[in-house]
Amino acid sequence: MRYVFQAVALPGDEQSSEYTLGGRYQGFHFQATIGQEDGSTFDVKYEVYLDDIRVVEKHLGTGPTVAVDCELGTQSRLRLTNRTEGGSAVFSKAVAVWGDAELIHAAPPSGSDSPCKY
Repeated sequence: MRYVFQAVALPGDEQSSEYTLGGRYQGFHFQATIGQEDGSTFDVKYEVYLDDIRVVEKHLGTGPTVAVDCELGTQSRLRLTNRTEGGSAVFSKAVAVWGDAELIHAAPPSGSDSPCKY
């Protein structure tokens, strides 16, 4: 799994991609960089779910990207969601990007009890 997930959306739209993990990725991490293209005109809410439990919720406008890192265990499913917020359907658009999303075998995030850091 290594890709760029990008969606052009109008206000209030939601897109998601779900992946079956089958509990086979203990000791792995999901990593990605989230952000928006410069031409986006309203905020996007990015969420990561592991087995229907939200482990990341981040609201971003245009500007710097943010790294996301989630430790995986025996979860069955990974779902990436982005939801557009605000704006006018006539004059607005957002291009949400999950860049370089990948599953990697790595050490857990340091200094946190949370399975994710961002």
